[in-house]
Amino acid sequence: MLIQFKEQQIGNFIVPSFTLSEGELVVIKLPEGQDLFDMTRELNSILTNIGNTEVAVVDIPLKYAGHFLKLHSFLETLFPTTVGKWFRKNANQKNSVFNKVYNDFDWLTPKTKLIKIPRTPLRMISIYSTLSWTTNIVFDLVGVDPAGGQKIYAMVKEVVKNGGAAILYDRCYEFKNDCTLFIEAQPIASNQI
Repeated sequence: MLIQFKEQQIGNFIVPSFTLSEGELVVIKLPEGQDLFDMTRELNSILTNIGNTEVAVVDIPLKYAGHFLKLHSFLETLFPTTVGKWFRKNANQKNSVFNKVYNDFDWLTPKTKLIKIPRTPLRMISIYSTLSWTTNIVFDLVGVDPAGGQKIYAMVKEVVKNGGAAILYDRCYEFKNDCTLFIEAQPIASNQI
């Protein structure tokens, strides 16, 4: 077992208890809006740190596949980062799994500027980069179109099938019947707060 998460109140929601082992993909349905980002941040701080706390036992921490947040800065406009440069800086060069992204999009090359790439390929670049470090990841599909979400989910599911483990933070029920475990953060009744 990689993680044993105990039922936890995060904000105005209860996240039920669950376990995650090698070869499993857990989907956690989170609420829409600001609560989604707050809960993601709190869950990440628990799931990506090794240790035994009141909240969780984390034997092997997961790595969160982050988002590209500064692509539209002034410096990025003047000196755009390319996919190849980003991988050299952020991916594990000893594990070439990140190169698979070039097979997924025939127009994508190491010289493609990140600022010109749509959300789905950007998300895949981040996830592939994370997978170059570990096969135990946490990811989400924020900003990704439905077809892209299916593609990313299938890719991560294949990694899980080959010995990895993953947790998906989701906002819908699309993968409810296509995962090891589906749990939903439940709102706390207003009289319990």
